[in-house]
Amino acid sequence: MAQDQNRFTIPANQIREEFLSNEEKTNLSVYASKGRKMAMKVKIIEPLLGEGTVELRRWDLKKDSGRSSSSYVLNKTWGEIRENNKLKIGDVMQLWPVRVDEELLFVLVKLD
Repeated sequence: MAQDQNRFTIPANQIREEFLSNEEKTNLSVYASKGRKMAMKVKIIEPLLGEGTVELRRWDLKKDSGRSSSSYVLNKTWGEIRENNKLKIGDVMQLWPVRVDEELLFVLVKLD
């Protein structure tokens, strides 16, 4: 939730069910430029029911042990979403993927 970290991180090991199509997974694995992977624009319904768009990216991080871990991140407009919905450190969030006419969208839920 830090203001200088404009992202919502989704560790791959916390994903319960696959939410991306094979084509989407492949696209997010391709490098666009400067070592950054391609992004995918996804609509999001916010906790206070506002609607917006985020960029979904895949991050693969190498560890000192030689292993790597993967995460998906939502960024670009995450700071606005955080502010508009008064999200703070310690909030427990759920992110639900939904398909409408094959288009992926997210529903972000703040748990009490």
